[in-house]
Amino acid sequence: MHDATTAFHRMSCGVVLACLGVIQSGRAQSGVPAAGFTPLNIVGSPNALSADGTVIVGQFTPAGATNVHAFRWTEAGGQVDLGGLFGIDVGATSASADGSVVVGFSDAPWRLTPQTGMLPLIPFPSGFHSGGASDVSADGTVVVGTINGADLPGGVGFWEPFRWTPATGYFPLATSEPRRLTALPCRRTEPS
Repeated sequence: MHDATTAFHRMSCGVVLACLGVIQSGRAQSGVPAAGFTPLNIVGSPNALSADGTVIVGQFTPAGATNVHAFRWTEAGGQVDLGGLFGIDVGATSASADGSVVVGFSDAPWRLTPQTGMLPLIPFPSGFHSGGASDVSADGTVVVGTINGADLPGGVGFWEPFRWTPATGYFPLATSEPRRLTALPCRRTEPS
């Protein structure tokens, strides 16, 4: 029960952070009066909180910049600019359980690890050209998201959900026919 309660409090903190978002974010601690709200001085939009509650990721526009950059925030280091890819907007959407692996969107889904830095998840499968990572597994090895199949029948706006690992690369999660993401049927899995 303690783990579930702790997870709920950390998730609640993430919701608070996401709602406060744009100019200044903070952390509210369970059992602490409203006056116990601690500003975190995050500039930008926080999108995700690591499972252990120590890392916040998101995106912001640095002073004087024209492109959005991804960031990682920790209590010890504050907000750190993770930079960008391809000279275009980049945002962080999720972090592994301990926050050491971060994923996000740009012209390509990307994954940042302490060993590799920020790397785009390319090459794309044939016919695909852009996309974004929306989540990462607790250990940081499995990434999920969507990629755009504009070069396939149907053109721009046809998104294919994917699963990616360093060992296998992209694995499509939809049918062999690209479809609009909103038109994908919900598949209910019955217990065996």
